[in-house]
Amino acid sequence: MVVYVTSPVRRVIAEFDVLSVISETLGTLWEKTKKYAGIDEDFFFTYFDGLDVGHAIEIGEVRQYDEPFCPVRKLGIRPPQSFIYLEEAQ
Repeated sequence: MVVYVTSPVRRVIAEFDVLSVISETLGTLWEKTKKYAGIDEDFFFTYFDGLDVGHAIEIGEVRQYDEPFCPVRKLGIRPPQSFIYLEEAQ
């Protein structure tokens, strides 16, 4: 996964390996992820309000770039609202 930071930075700053995607009922997902989520329980349940199942990404190795870059100039893509699939060549 590639990490893009929005305004005012507007740069790709890092990438990380996805170890797994966890899909669980909300109570189970919270129990499995609360130690590492970086958010509190109220925010978690508010974020998933109205859903029965939630998803979390288990992050592996993180590689932070020495020089963050503009995705338009280097990859030829505009940052999407949520995500985009990149080709191997990018």
